[in-house]
Order: sequence, then structure tokens, then C-alpha cells
Amino acid sequence: MKPLFRIPWAGIQLSVLLWLAILLLIAAVRVQRDGTVVSLPAVPLSFSEQRDTLVSQEARRAGVSVALAIAVSHVENWTGDSMAVSARGAVGLMQVVPKYWQHEFEEECGCGSLFQRRLNVCKGVRVLAFYLKQQKTTVLALRAYHGSLALHTAGDTYVALVLDQLVRPVTTQAPVEPPQQKERPFYEAAH
Repeated sequence: MKPLFRIPWAGIQLSVLLWLAILLLIAAVRVQRDGTVVSLPAVPLSFSEQRDTLVSQEARRAGVSVALAIAVSHVENWTGDSMAVSARGAVGLMQVVPKYWQHEFEEECGCGSLFQRRLNVCKGVRVLAFYLKQQKTTVLALRAYHGSLALHTAGDTYVALVLDQLVRPVTTQAPVEPPQQKERPFYEAAH
């Protein structure tokens, strides 16, 4: 049986494909400064996956529960947007308030813009570690991180959101709507 069509440049095509395969193999690995070869992921990590990786690395360095630090980061900034700014001026992945924390933890984290992902996560995790050591319970530490120690409703909502993130499987992290607030009787509202 004769082929339907003949490709006169098949030999050239084969060599081009071979070169492309070699280039792809070269592009699939990265040689680090110490000479070790690291394969690159086939699909680039999303902003959320990058954030989770950074948070888990910094949590281990700071001696904080990785799950708690990731839960806080998801509640503070569930999109993984390092340029996020809150109405109160908190910035970045961990929503660090520059007014209070810009020049803290510089020995551990370095200095620079809190919009830098690694710096923001480093400082944010250390702020969390600071409050975990300072406060008597994890709930109080979370409320302090959120800035709602004296704000009962806001603090309760924030703690509930973080605890909800703790019990979710990591692969299905999704934004969670805040729980509906119950109206307080008029005699409790004054306190």
C-alpha cells in the first residue's frame, strides 16, 4: 500500500522534534546555586498555592502550627493577592499593618515593602507567633491578630472563620461567608 502523501522533509522534521524535546527537558529542570538539580512543576503554582507554600515554610521557621498559619492566611486574604490592602491599611497576604509591624522582626525577615510576598508572610507569621506567646489562649491570640480583642462580635466571627478553615481539607479551600450574626437583646448591646 502506498502512503497517501509523502513528506520530503521528514528527516528535517524529526531532527526539529528531537531538538524541541531536548529544549523541553532542559526547561523542565533548574540547577540551583549549590549545583543540585530541581525539576520544575509542570503547571505553575497558583497564587494561593504559592501563598500556602510560603506560609508553611515560615510557620515551621517560627515554630507556629502550619495549619493555623495557613488558616489565618486564608481568612485574611483568600485570593492570594499580595497587593491587597484592607480598609484599615493592612497589606499583603497576611494583612500585616505597616503602622505597627513595618520595622519589627527585621533580623528574621529582613526589611522592605510589605507587598513583597515572602517578607509579608514572614512578618505575618511572626506577628501570629508573638500573639500566641503573649495571649493565654489561641482564641485570644487570633482575636489580637485580627485587632478585635475588645470587639466581641467581630472577634467571634473572625475566630469562627479561622477555625472553619482549620477543619477544611486543604485542597478545597474556598472563601467562606461569615456566619450570620444573631441580634443581641438590647440589655446586652450596651456591654
